[in-house]
Amino acid sequence: MSKDYRSMWADLGLDLKAHDELLGVLSQAYHDVYLSQKNRPEGMGYFDFVMSEVHGLRIKELLDEKASGRKIIGSYCVFVPEEIVLAANASLVGLCSGVDFATEEVEKLTGVSITAQSLKEATDTVNAKPTSVHHLSALRRTDAAP
Repeated sequence: MSKDYRSMWADLGLDLKAHDELLGVLSQAYHDVYLSQKNRPEGMGYFDFVMSEVHGLRIKELLDEKASGRKIIGSYCVFVPEEIVLAANASLVGLCSGVDFATEEVEKLTGVSITAQSLKEATDTVNAKPTSVHHLSALRRTDAAP
């Protein structure tokens, strides 16, 4: 990272020790997988810079946008097309689904323990939605709606 963003992270309420550990793992993994590639094109330098600032400069940019009144929307990329967010003069932040802290936080928030069975039932419900939408679309295509 080009700057020290620790005070910004502290203001956001991050667990700085855990975040430092995460950054250490991510930095090492990025180096091992990408930066160590033989014959890596020089043109990848900009991408490498962007990746190095995902937890720093990009967060500062978003906080600056928020301070200026712009809405910041967090979404998994498959759920909200960026074009919709940009058309509403907002900024989209891709949420990471590769870390496993949400379960504990949701359990704490709701007071409900998530079990393998409850997760399976919830997954079945979510997986059934596309079929339901497909059936609804088929009904809407009929000349005389039932």
